[in-house]
Amino acid sequence: MEWTTENVKWFFAQSPPRQVDETLLNDMLNVIFPNIGRVLFSLVPVLVLVTMGMAITILIKNVDLEGEWRLLTESTTVTSGRVLEVEKRKGSKGAIIYGYKFEFKPVGGEAVDKAPVKGVCFSGDQVASPGQTVQVEYVPDDPKVSRIQGCRLNSVSLAPLIAMPLVGIITIILPLGMVGFKKKWLQRLLTLGVSTPAIIEKIKPGPKGSLVVWVQYNVAGADLKSKASISGRKSEKELLLSRQEAGQPLTILVDPNKPRNVFILDLLWK
Repeated sequence: MEWTTENVKWFFAQSPPRQVDETLLNDMLNVIFPNIGRVLFSLVPVLVLVTMGMAITILIKNVDLEGEWRLLTESTTVTSGRVLEVEKRKGSKGAIIYGYKFEFKPVGGEAVDKAPVKGVCFSGDQVASPGQTVQVEYVPDDPKVSRIQGCRLNSVSLAPLIAMPLVGIITIILPLGMVGFKKKWLQRLLTLGVSTPAIIEKIKPGPKGSLVVWVQYNVAGADLKSKASISGRKSEKELLLSRQEAGQPLTILVDPNKPRNVFILDLLWK
């Protein structure tokens, strides 16, 4: 159906509940959230997934996840070892990372007669110096999986790797949830909203070129004030400013159960 000004006025003159029309719903959504914005929002999850996938792939290739997991979950043995070398380097955001090369002999059995096992581990703190005796933690059936106590196997902390999927999920859900929330809110207004006149109190710029319009109106004998956020297109801004300067009323749609939820119907007139 082609929604002309007269058709829209006729639709909202009908007593609620009204049947939701998808074309009209999209027209309303376009007033507060332009189509181009919705397209960009829909691209955000895709970009996040691609970026997150690349970052996780790089991290996985550069960290020993299996070794860290075994040291964390399996029974380990602790013995004395010696620090061979300490390397100080700068990490991300200026953080200092210390790399430790060490050696030790596994406890008991034939291992006593074998050459020492050498390993490398990392820490954000200086926990030892070259030649210093340290306590080394290792997996008994694979002594190469080892680290100085208090250190980690990888130069990169596992915290970002664990946090990244959580951040990604939030980043994906947030834009989709925002569009879904706006759409559900407008569906309720379409179904149950009541049209009423309102006077523009003030118009202020909002984020990213949008406008925030403060209006005064009366619902069931109560004088109310509320605000409506719109996309801020030039034609919309000119219309609202001309109405404000002339002191002419607008027609707004009000949720009878939540009377501070409003939509400016005049922006649908064509």
